[in-house]
Amino acid sequence: MCISCELIESRLFYVLLLLVQSTTQFDTSTCGVRKGCVLNPPGCDPSSNCISAFSYQVDGDSLLMEVSGAATNGPKSYVAVGFSTDTFMENAAVTACSLLPDQPLQGRLSFNIGLTNKPVVADENLLNDTLKTLSAIYANERLSCVLRQKIIPPNGLTKTQVWPLNRAYYILLALGPTRSTGNAIHSIEQGPFYPYVSTSMENLQAYQSK
Repeated sequence: MCISCELIESRLFYVLLLLVQSTTQFDTSTCGVRKGCVLNPPGCDPSSNCISAFSYQVDGDSLLMEVSGAATNGPKSYVAVGFSTDTFMENAAVTACSLLPDQPLQGRLSFNIGLTNKPVVADENLLNDTLKTLSAIYANERLSCVLRQKIIPPNGLTKTQVWPLNRAYYILLALGPTRSTGNAIHSIEQGPFYPYVSTSMENLQAYQSK
C-alpha cells in the first residue's frame, strides 16, 4: 500500500474542493460596489437561505453573472434569470443554470413566448461562444453557476430570442424542474417558489470589473 500516494490524493482532492467552492461562492460583500445583485428575498445569503440570487458585472465584451438558488426538483432542476422590459415573463430572454436529465449542470439560453419557455436552437459552437460556464456546482439541494455571456449577441442568433445586455431590464428569477428538452414550468401559485421580480430595472452596465 502506498500511504504517501493516498496522502497526496487526499490533499489533491481537498485542494480541488476548495477551488470549486471558491469559484462558486457568491460573495455579497461586493454587491452595490463592484457588482449588481438581485437577492430573493432581499438581504438573504446565497450560500444558504436565498431562494434565488443573481449578480452581474461587465467584464470586457461580456457580462459576468452568478446564478444560484434552490434545486426544487433535486438533480433535475434549474434556476433562471429572465431579462424583460416589463414585470411579466411572457416576453423575456432567459439565461439559466440548469441540470437536465443525463446532462451536465451548465448555463443554457432560452426565451419565453407567452407562458412557454423554449431553448435557443443554434450552432453549438455559436452557443458556446455566446454563453460560457466558468463553474457550476450542485450541492446541498442548491444550484450555483458562474457564467460569462456576450453583451452583444453574435450574428447567427435570433435577436428576438437572445437580447443585448447593454441596457436596463427588470430581472425575473424563476426556478423549477427540468425535462430532457429544457426548463419545465415553474410554480404558478403564490408562495416561496413563485418567480421573483426586481423592484426596478437593473442597469446591466452599471458595474465594471477591474
